[in-house]
Amino acid sequence: MHPHGWYLYFMQAVAIKLVKKAAKMDAASKFRSLQANARRIKYYRSKFMKCITESIKFSFEEAYAQNEHSLGAFLEGLDWIYKDLILVEKALVPCFAPDYDIYAFFVKEYHKTLNATIKKLLASEPEASLLLVLHQWLKEYKKIMKELEVPPEYLEPPLLEGNEQGLIDDYLKMIIKKLDEWTTNLMKTEIQEFTTRQEPPELDSDGMYGTQGAVILFQMVNQQVDVATESGQGAILAKVVSEINRVMRGVQGQWTKTLEIEFKKQTEKPEEAVGGLDSYSIALANDQIKSADYAEALLNRLEPLVSEKYRVTINERLNDAIDGYLDVAKKCIQTLIGVIFNDLKPATKQLFTAAWYDGIMLQIVETMRDYMTDCQEFLNPSLLDLLVDDLLETFIVAYLTALANSSKLRMPATTDRIKEDIGLVFNFFSTVKPAKDLEVDFEVIEMVLGLLEASKSMVFLSFWSFAKVHGPNIPFVEGLMKARGDFDRSAVNEVMESVKRKVKEENLTDREFSMFSTSISLLSSLVSQHKTPPS
Repeated sequence: MHPHGWYLYFMQAVAIKLVKKAAKMDAASKFRSLQANARRIKYYRSKFMKCITESIKFSFEEAYAQNEHSLGAFLEGLDWIYKDLILVEKALVPCFAPDYDIYAFFVKEYHKTLNATIKKLLASEPEASLLLVLHQWLKEYKKIMKELEVPPEYLEPPLLEGNEQGLIDDYLKMIIKKLDEWTTNLMKTEIQEFTTRQEPPELDSDGMYGTQGAVILFQMVNQQVDVATESGQGAILAKVVSEINRVMRGVQGQWTKTLEIEFKKQTEKPEEAVGGLDSYSIALANDQIKSADYAEALLNRLEPLVSEKYRVTINERLNDAIDGYLDVAKKCIQTLIGVIFNDLKPATKQLFTAAWYDGIMLQIVETMRDYMTDCQEFLNPSLLDLLVDDLLETFIVAYLTALANSSKLRMPATTDRIKEDIGLVFNFFSTVKPAKDLEVDFEVIEMVLGLLEASKSMVFLSFWSFAKVHGPNIPFVEGLMKARGDFDRSAVNEVMESVKRKVKEENLTDREFSMFSTSISLLSSLVSQHKTPPS
């Protein structure tokens, strides 16, 4: 109990009560003497109650002032409310006449003053974390008042008019606002560094290219998750994770758009483009893998903390974010390959032209080797295999596209040069991928080579091997036959008639179950429409 002014009035009341007890004794003269000398206090009851009210207000104001810079400590230290009310019930109630209803008065004044103090606390715009602390404290307040058997009507109106859920709503609004502000500022800096590329990317502790963006973002994320976790409420944690997913998806979208814009500058306005897009694409790809790992670690930490109801939401949101990071990493690899082949464009344009017969593949291979040297040193190993596979596929598709667009092939010089080309490319890729795996990748070119080398009477057998894997792709095959300098028109017609007859007999259809079937089908379509693929 806080000893303030109302104690004086309490003692006076006790004194009067003792006087009344003395009246029962056979000492009338003594009583009259006391009564004559007693000073009557006007409006005693109202003044007494007012003094109690002021004392209660003073108690709250003093406690608030002492913890104004640590409002969490203020809430934690409010246990004196319950102690005071217990003391009032045990020590004061017996000292007052029933019509004072002194216990109800004390409870109502404490409750009313507490409500005003909480509103004052909220008006001070506290940190978001304090809203959760307050929300939990209000739940505890209701629970303890019930345990103290305080009649519900003494606690009217409810604290904050019963809108305790508003604290959660305000908390989430503050979290959303903070996450958005922090992310906006972070991405402004990150994108500026990515697009200006004034310095080489930073190296992380593993010697890989990277930036600070992923680390900073997840520091912010984990800070908010920790606060939500302390609330002990799965619903709050699930909502915070949902907002985090929204922010992460927004960041991923910004990076995807930035990659597209920067690559477009590189290809359409090379004179205005800034160098280093390949290195920064590597750095960004590494960051996406790092972010995916951070998100997975966060998921593993949170899943055991919540019930199945909220575990499903948290799992879905964080796995969605992980998928998004992997998609951006894939986009970085595609951009990197785009940069490589944009650099190779002058050389690949010469494929299967007159200049090609003099040998240009060494230039192509050495350019790819230069880029791969940096990738092997600075790219996350988990992405390196993906890069190698995509680079190889892109090369083979580009090579076959050039072949499909050739008008006339010198035979057998063409097949001799193809063999030399593939030997160089195979040797290069065998330095970054097991040779045994490469044999499967180069199988399509071996089959195409078979179509070009076969005599008129044996083309059918080479076609059958090709068609069983990649489908008939008649326009593509017919284009190759027409381009063969050693076949005249009648030879081409004879070959294609036997091929088409076999396709009809076997009911063969184009398919998409091998690495290059889709690409070959596209080439067939382009050839049949006499179109040139976009560069």
